[in-house]
Amino acid sequence: MMQPIHGSEGNKLIIGESFWRNSGMPIFHKVGMIIHGKVKFCAKFMKIVKHGGGQVFKSLQRLVQSLKYGTNTLGVILVKNESSVSRHLKHCALEQDIPTMPASWIINSLFCGKLLSPKRDRCAPLHRIKMPSFPKPQVDVDMSQEI
Repeated sequence: MMQPIHGSEGNKLIIGESFWRNSGMPIFHKVGMIIHGKVKFCAKFMKIVKHGGGQVFKSLQRLVQSLKYGTNTLGVILVKNESSVSRHLKHCALEQDIPTMPASWIINSLFCGKLLSPKRDRCAPLHRIKMPSFPKPQVDVDMSQEI
């Protein structure tokens, strides 16, 4: 059943149709992904990526080949959370310069209506804490020796 949804600009979106960027291209156009996680997680996000115009690969080798031959311009390993990725997969991804992104990246891209850049350092830099400076006493105070 298709239901119209009214967006903030008055545009109608229909559930079940592809969501396209303003330029007329799907959000995940020329994006190749490997989805790493449990079967249910992979199945859900595979539908989302394919519906948005992307490709999902079963092996890292196929993803690297698609990047090499130009069928995809961006390769990403999508994971549920970054702490669940094995060291071996992280190492192989770094060798090929393929970023590992959490599932929230896909969700945020859909909310923004455009593909967000897969940055390596997505965390905000830590703010330096400025230690307060206390005024120095002008007069030496004699301290008692008794404790």
